[in-house]
Amino acid sequence: MEETENKYLKVIEIVKSVLVPLAVFFVFMIVNYTVQFVFSVALSSYTAINNPNLPFSELKSKATDLIYKNISLMYLTISAVFLLIFVIVQKRTKFSNIINLEYKKPPFSIALMSILLGTFVGVVSNIGVNMMTKWLPESWIEGNKESVESFQGGNEFIMLLAVMICAPIVEELIFRGFIYSALKKIFNVIPKVQTEKTGIVSMIVSAIITSVLFGLYHGNILQALYTGILSLFMVWIFEMSGSLISSVLVHCMFNFSGMPMYFLINGIGEVASMVVCSVLSVAVVIVIYRICRRKTV
Repeated sequence: MEETENKYLKVIEIVKSVLVPLAVFFVFMIVNYTVQFVFSVALSSYTAINNPNLPFSELKSKATDLIYKNISLMYLTISAVFLLIFVIVQKRTKFSNIINLEYKKPPFSIALMSILLGTFVGVVSNIGVNMMTKWLPESWIEGNKESVESFQGGNEFIMLLAVMICAPIVEELIFRGFIYSALKKIFNVIPKVQTEKTGIVSMIVSAIITSVLFGLYHGNILQALYTGILSLFMVWIFEMSGSLISSVLVHCMFNFSGMPMYFLINGIGEVASMVVCSVLSVAVVIVIYRICRRKTV
């Protein structure tokens, strides 16, 4: 009887752990499509009102260009609406507790190391992609280029806010926060006896699944590959620090790394920049590990 009851409770825990991230992602997609629809209608109407004599084909092309120029503003709006809904629901229900997700501030040392790690890994990734363009299929390069350049129209300040702040916060919350935490709880609930070994297996499997999903989310093969690897870094720092803010900082600086990459390449060259940042990335990983290990001893 007791064993049956335990199995029943496990099933309930697993179902709840599946439903929580699905609900969060479902809300994000509803907000995403709703805001996109409103923006499309508003900008198309604006184009039509200001160009009443244009043929339909030209009007459609002009409206499409205007929409693409405002993608950053659209994503900023999507992020703001989603995060507002999230904060309101979280304050009232504390539903993150279902998957053991907490929101802790990282120590200053870990926050600083996260910023450095994101910067160095971003530089290595950007240079690596540029160096491999000769051997990669052209469709991969074009897909990645189209995805990256889609945010570059319109106001530069809004673009930086969307790419450097909003995207990292939303994506870390959904993927490293809810999806990874939910998967880890599910894989921890399944075994009859929880040991240190099952806990490690749970983290590894959850990290791999989360990283695959994160890569697929970006919609093109090349970006899927390097964002999937980046996801493993962000899961690792999330686990080491116990703070989602740490992985957000890594993500922010990864997205910002194009600027330091530009200065480094102009200063010491492409290959030297990659070697230096690779070494610095490894050094920062070791420092983070030692700081976190010292704090847990």
